[in-house]
Amino acid sequence: FKSGISFGQGLTSVLQLEEAEPGIFYGDTPGLDDPKMREQAAEEITKMLKKNGMYKLLFVVTEEEGRIRPADATTMKLVLEALPKEKKVPYGIVVNKITKKKALRLAADSKARDCFFACLNQGRDTQTGYI
Repeated sequence: FKSGISFGQGLTSVLQLEEAEPGIFYGDTPGLDDPKMREQAAEEITKMLKKNGMYKLLFVVTEEEGRIRPADATTMKLVLEALPKEKKVPYGIVVNKITKKKALRLAADSKARDCFFACLNQGRDTQTGYI
């Protein structure tokens, strides 16, 4: 998928699907954090989740001062709550823009890591260990 800096708005504006191998697709949707694209993003995310098949969601969140951005936490909450309860959809979290120093501290300090992971899973009915 296209990546990089996009000033003033998100880089992804419509659902993008890539077939990795026969029957295995990866999708990129616009983020809900862009006020100009929020409605379009919700429609594209809904379109993705209505497609037949099995899903695994991957959230990309940004770390700031040892926490994830509130907007990222809200996006995760909204998307996970919108999923049909009978459809168990596994998900993972990629922590973006974390410094090497902070990553090394989390790797070495189990208490800090447990606290950070608990923050990522806070308030979720279904939690993930894929962080």
